[in-house]
Parts: sequence; structure tokens; C-alpha cells
Amino acid sequence: MNKKFLSAILFGALMVTSTGTFVSCKDYDDDIDEINSKIDKIETTLSELESKIGDKGVTSVTFDEKTGVLTVVDGTGTKTYTIKTTAPDVDELTITIEGKDLKVDGKVIGQVGDTVAVKNGELTINGTATGIKVGQYAILDNQSAGTVTITLPDADGKLQTVELMKASAALTSVQFQKENPDFVDIEGTDTAFQWGIARIAFPNWGGKKGAITRNQLMVGQTNVVKVQVTPAGYDLGAQTLTLVDSRGNVAPANITAVANNRLMSRAASANGSWDLSIEMTDDVTTTNIAKIFDYDPVTGTGHMAYTLCVNGIPYTTYELAVKPDDNKSSVSAAITGLTDADIKYVAADGRVANLSSGKFPTGSTELFIEENDLYDSYITFEGTNKSLAEQYGITVDGMTINVPASATGVTIKGIVHTMAINGYESAITDNEVTFNIIGSTVTAQSIAATTHQIAPAATAADVLKKVRIDLGDVFKNIPAATREAARETAQFYVVEEKSQTGFLIGDNTALSNSTYNKFNTVSYLKADETQWADNTDDILDLRYIDLEVAGKVAADAQPGDYQLSFVVMDENYVTGSGNIKGNEIIKINMPVNVTVPSFADMFEKTATEWNTAKTEFNARIYVEPTNDAQLRFGEAFNKTANYADAEYSQVVYDVKYIDSKSPIATSSNVELSTENGIARISGRGGLAILDKTVVYNATGDALKENTFANMTAYYPLFYQAQISDLNSTLTNDEFDALQEAFTVASDSYTSKLVTPLAGVAISTGDIVLNAAGEAALSLKLGTSTVAVNNTNITSGATAALTNSNGASYTLDTAAPSGNVVKAEFTIESGATVALTATGIKVTGLTGMSTLKVTLTDATGIVYTSTVQIQPAK
Repeated sequence: MNKKFLSAILFGALMVTSTGTFVSCKDYDDDIDEINSKIDKIETTLSELESKIGDKGVTSVTFDEKTGVLTVVDGTGTKTYTIKTTAPDVDELTITIEGKDLKVDGKVIGQVGDTVAVKNGELTINGTATGIKVGQYAILDNQSAGTVTITLPDADGKLQTVELMKASAALTSVQFQKENPDFVDIEGTDTAFQWGIARIAFPNWGGKKGAITRNQLMVGQTNVVKVQVTPAGYDLGAQTLTLVDSRGNVAPANITAVANNRLMSRAASANGSWDLSIEMTDDVTTTNIAKIFDYDPVTGTGHMAYTLCVNGIPYTTYELAVKPDDNKSSVSAAITGLTDADIKYVAADGRVANLSSGKFPTGSTELFIEENDLYDSYITFEGTNKSLAEQYGITVDGMTINVPASATGVTIKGIVHTMAINGYESAITDNEVTFNIIGSTVTAQSIAATTHQIAPAATAADVLKKVRIDLGDVFKNIPAATREAARETAQFYVVEEKSQTGFLIGDNTALSNSTYNKFNTVSYLKADETQWADNTDDILDLRYIDLEVAGKVAADAQPGDYQLSFVVMDENYVTGSGNIKGNEIIKINMPVNVTVPSFADMFEKTATEWNTAKTEFNARIYVEPTNDAQLRFGEAFNKTANYADAEYSQVVYDVKYIDSKSPIATSSNVELSTENGIARISGRGGLAILDKTVVYNATGDALKENTFANMTAYYPLFYQAQISDLNSTLTNDEFDALQEAFTVASDSYTSKLVTPLAGVAISTGDIVLNAAGEAALSLKLGTSTVAVNNTNITSGATAALTNSNGASYTLDTAAPSGNVVKAEFTIESGATVALTATGIKVTGLTGMSTLKVTLTDATGIVYTSTVQIQPAK
């Protein structure tokens, strides 16, 4: 059996560089029987240890590798537990803490407050593997979290883990979670918090701050200052907190700490995260509040910098400032017009929600309003809502509402009473808000995932076919009474969670008191694909759900795996209200995977111009009628039998720039992007004109560049679609984004350029003229396997030289143009060569000589061949 043991010590971040050491033993083999004889004792011991330690905590856990003794020290004494093992050599791995960072070998792997653990023999941070191997069995002493975790095998050889709190609750560090922390206004719109003076008394004010006297100081809402404590388990809220300046003076403010239960950008930050709030003491008055927190409270110069003291001990640098406004607020009206969106709370998942963002939870929930000028607030139920609250046991205490589980599905209205600084109270008719209390849910049934592929089709409408979900016989799993209740209510909906993004269909309504979006265009069908009617058909007969796609595509749609649900509620959805009411009776989870075919699924590399590995394509240059050098990239691909509606002429090709220049000339179907260094060729079967200034040499008679590396081909699945086909509400940018999201890319490949007459040569051996000085002369395209044929073509003024791509060329002594190739003959001085119908006629040749044939195509490329020639014997 292989064993490794780990010890991790993480010290506080106040130390400039403190270290933690992970010690792991090298693998070795034990006597299995001997180990197994002790396993049961280990398991029992760990179980007893967890219950005996309880909330007393432990001061140390050590393991002696030589004796195999595990020693645990708690607040009452020492307990010893024996593990049968031996001690091989020890390897060491060091973690350092610098500031807020946890580092291994100089690399940041996490931050103070992160959850450090061992899983499957590997160090993890917040559940994510770090790649650092530390062994299977471990003791993790984590002073950062204030815990000790022991991981050892149980009686079956399976690992079990016991986590114990550390007895030492010593605070090692407090760090502000942002630079230059200040107490300012709650909205963050001002650089100071507001204050005013009560214009009249409010002896019966019902808020938690109690009765208000005339001329009383009224301070508006302030922000909270977030801090991170080490160890993370330290209870900052149970301590005495003060702000102290560098001269030892305590600020006239009461500081309280509340555990931060909000989800933060880094999930682990909530571990050991606290929110600091401030209230003025009685020493702060209407006459001194503007200057009492300044560096010089007499002249009002600058803001005093404070350290946060915990139980009288400073733990932070002097950087926290308290910033009341320099002047009394000019507020002269009550805070009214509050809506559901203004009444906020922290949801169970740690995100800030409001009364309009979903169904309100049961249990106790503290509400808050973010208004700079708000002094205090509370909620009451009035009129019939007061009786409704009594009926369901719903109570409020200030801004805290308590909803019992028996009130699920209830909708109730409340009045938010506000008191603004300077003493302006809202009327009882102001600020009515609605609590849509979450309905009860049922355990969802699930069906197999539906695969909906966006694939090539004859028309845009066919590409945008409906999403069909096959429910199978899922309703057979639901009790008959429930099915009947569902049929009677007839409140059927297809929904997705509001948090879900990217699904294909955007035709839905956000339900204001729900976590759902409801799809609006839904068809319910029986097995024979006829319409299913909820008022006449049994729910057992419901087989298919069709969702309309054409004209309904979401602006953010993209391929991916999504979750839809079919739900039945026991109360009506009010058309146009955006409200879904009541409790769930039935819920079916319906996974839908929106897919696209791969490029290789649609197009294959069958052309002979590909190399054996299908990574390199030989792209023949054609001569355009205007003598331009043309490439036909579309010759690289043919559509597959499974996707016969794929249109190769719509494939888009990207060619990379060469030396910061496009090798492709500008034309109607070419888009040049200097920023990205790409020439994009769209449509027309991949036709493109070469920029000869980039690709040809300086004299224009040969290729300077003949390789286009890392080319990519793309197929836009929505190429047939107009905006109205997808969704008439789309902007041009959204339409372009959808086109890109549903465009499929090929693997990268290389194109090798092949000149029009590559491989041309004289096909005969030595030439012997007849008595008249004539000889038949044949030319051929070379025997290369790259897109040429080997047929010998007789040269002449009208004869054609043809390559396998269908390009036909004729020879002439005139200037090259189009398919006319200029032929030039060079021989010894005094001899001349002329073309005849069958070959050449030479005059003036006196002996053996070399005949040089020079061909020039219309793009300027020059080809030369030589042959030995002699007069008649």
C-alpha cells in the first residue's frame, strides 16, 4: 500500500514573507495484512476524536513518521493514536504567503482566505486542482482557515476526512479588500455621506432607530467597508472594534462587523470576509459632524486616516477615512416612488436580488434600500393585506420580513415607510411594493437530452426548423391524481431559468415573480403529430413539444448544452402581466443540446490536388480573361453525401498576410483586415485574384511566394438568412454576431501555389530535322501528380495544351493573352525557327545544336525547356 502524509502550515498575511511547509513521504509498499489489522481502529478513533474535540478545537496535530504515531492536542490534554507504518525519506514543498497571495515556487496559486485542501493526492485551491502532487493520505493544518483536516483510510480502504476547528482563535491579520477604503455614501455617487437636521419631532416613528426629536442629527446611509480576516474562522463580529488615529485618539463612531454573505467575484473571498458599518456616537452633533473626522477638526483640513483596532489592538495600516459632507443636506421632500426593484435583499445564492427579480423566499429576510438621503425605513401591511399577513403568519420587524413555509405561493403588498434626512416622512399611500412569495416546487422528472442541429438545408426556413422535444412516456411516472390536477388547471409552460443565456430561441417573457423565462410560441403534439388539447386530451397523450425558431432566434444564441423545463402550475398566468403564480404540480427537465456539424462532416478533401495526409493543397493558378492570376480555393472541397445541401460556393477562406501585405488583391468578394493580417474570401467558390506585387518576383516571371500557410475555411450556416428570417428585432451588429456564432471552421491547412503551366516540357528526345528542315514537335505537361495530365499535345498555332483543371492553352509567337501562350525559340547564330502546323521548321542549321523553348503565360510566368537538335543526316 502506498501512503503519503502532508502537513500544511499557512501563517498570517501581516508577516512580510511567512512560509507554510507541505511534507510528503515517498511511496513505499507495506505489508497489507498488517495494515488492515489496524484500519478499524483508525476509523473508530477518528470518529471518536471528532465528537470528543467538539467545539473545544485542537492546538496541534502531528505525525511521527518513524514511530507511526498521530498525536492530537486539544484544550484539555494530549490524546495519542497509532498508525502502523514506517518512515521513508521526506520530500518538502514550501508555500509562501506574500501580502494576500499564496505562492508555490514564486507562482501565485491563490489568496489568503482560499480553501486549501488535498484531493486524490493533489493540492487544490477552492476545489480546483493545482497540479501539485502531495500524496493520498494527509494532515492539513491550515492556519489561514483555522482548521485541521485529517484524511486517512477507513475499514474498506476508502479515504475518510475529519475536519477539526483550531482551538487557537488568535487573529493574525485584517486586510481591507480595496485600496483607500472610505466611509462615504451608499450609492457611491458622492465622495461623502449626507446628513441633515430634523425639522420637526416624530415621537411615533416606527423605524428601528426609534423616536426622532426636533433638531436631531440625521445621518444618511453609508457604504460598508469590506475586510478579510485571517484565520477565516475568526469571529470579527464578536469583538470590540474601534477606529484610532496615529495620535491614539479614538474616532467618535461605533463600528460593527457583519459576516459578508454576498457572492463575490472570487467565490472564496466570502470565507473570512466581513462588512464594517459605522454609526456616529453622541459626541457627533449637528455643529461638529462636518469637521470632527478631519485631520484638523478646527480648520477642517483634510480627512483623518484611521487604523482598525480589534479589542484595542491595531491590525491595519492608517488608511481608513470617514467622510461626512461638509454641508448640511438640502433635502426638502420625502423619499417616494419606490418600486419593487428598489427593495433589495441578499438571496440564498449570495447574489443581490430585489422584489422584481424573482420569487421572494420563505424564512427570515432582511431588506434594504440604497438611498443616500434615507435615514430610516420600515414596512407595514395595510388594509386587506394586513388580514392576509395574519392569515398566513407573515410578520415584519422594521425591514426584516418573516415568511413561514405555509405561505408559499402567496402574493401580498406592503408599504415601505421612509424617513429622509432633515425629517421628511413618506405618506402611507406612498411606496407600495409587492412580495410574490415563492411557490412550492416538486421533484423534477428528467428526459433524455434533445439534440437540435443547425445544419445546411435548401432554404433558410429549413435551416431554422423547429426544436422538437420528445417527452416519451415520462408522464407514466407521475401519479394519476397529479396528472388529473394538472389537466384541470391547464397551466402548462415551457421555461428556462433567467440565469441561462445563449439558448437558440429568444421569444420568451421574463416572469417578474419567478426565476423563469416563459417561451411564448409553443406547440403541444400527440404521438401522431396532431395537436394535443389540454381540455380534451389526457396528459399521457402529450408526446412532443415544438418550439418555433424561425423569426425567434435570440440575439446571444450560440451552440451549447441548455436546460429547458416543462412546468405545470396550480394557478393562472395572467396574460400580459409577466406574472406566474402558485405552486408547481409537475416539472419535467428537458435538456436541449444545440449543435452544428463539423466542417469535415459537411465537406471532404477528395480532390487529387491534396497530399496524402490531406494537410497540403496544391492550388493551381488560372489566367483570367484580363490576364490576372486567379486562384480557385473552392476546388479543395466537395460536399459529403450526408450534407448534400451544403453549398461549397459559400465557403469562406482566410489567407494570412505575407510580410504585413495581403497576397490577395481587393475585389468585391474579398475583405482585407490589416489589423488581423487576414484576407477573407467570401462566396464565388473561393475565387480570388493574386496580388502579383506580393506573390511574384520583381521581374514578374516567377513566384516569389508559393506557400499560404495556416489557411482556414469556414462555412456560415446562416448564409441564406436575412435579419427577418432570424429575428426582425436584431440590430446589424447582433445579426453579424449570430452569423459568426453559427459559422463552422475547418482545420488549418496549407495551400501550395502551382503556376498555370507547371511541368510543361518537350516530350520528344533529340530532334533530327528532315531534308526540308522540318520536324514534328510535341509538348506535354510534366508527370507530376499535382493537377496535371500527361497527354502529349502537338504544338502549333491552334493546338491546345490542357491541364487537368480544364484550362486550355494555345501556342503562338504573339504576345501572351488569356489562353494564348507565347512561344520563343533560341538556336545557334544564323539559324531560325518557325512554327508549322505539325511542329517546327529550322533553316540555317549546320550541325548539332541546342534548341531552347521559352514559354510565357499571360500572367508573366516564364517556362524554359531545351532539347538537342541536328540537321538531316
